[in-house]
Amino acid sequence: MSHQDVIEYAIACFVGIEEKPSDIDRLSIEEGEISGFSLYIQKGIHSHALTIEYPPEAVVEMASASFLDPDAITFDDCLPGIDRDKVEGLKRFYGIIYSWEKSP
Repeated sequence: MSHQDVIEYAIACFVGIEEKPSDIDRLSIEEGEISGFSLYIQKGIHSHALTIEYPPEAVVEMASASFLDPDAITFDDCLPGIDRDKVEGLKRFYGIIYSWEKSP
């Protein structure tokens, strides 16, 4: 799993995307800070940004900070810790099962 996958999962949780679409395509990087994300993530970011009246880049920061620390709004007030539920959610989102987790 790449760092991009983890960031996209954090954003998906933050903007309310509960399931990864089956037709995911990466867009070519054009203008803007979020153009490297999957199309469904970009749509979620833009929708949330319009709702809260913040720039899309702020939504990405809020999502990332919130993923690391549920009480954080930005990186300035972020105190990261391990949240086992988020780790399990990340694995479910991408369908990851490690060999030691498989049933005998």
